[in-house]
Amino acid sequence: MSVGEVFVVWGMVACCIALSAGAAALLAAARRKARYQGRRRVR
Repeated sequence: MSVGEVFVVWGMVACCIALSAGAAALLAAARRKARYQGRRRVR
């Protein structure tokens, strides 16, 4: 493998990790917002 191919592979892996982490963060934030809204509505 050439140096360029190695960089491309690592770049793809980094992007996949960043996307999965970002999606998890968005889901967690959405759940937190839903929980806070539910508590406010109930109380």
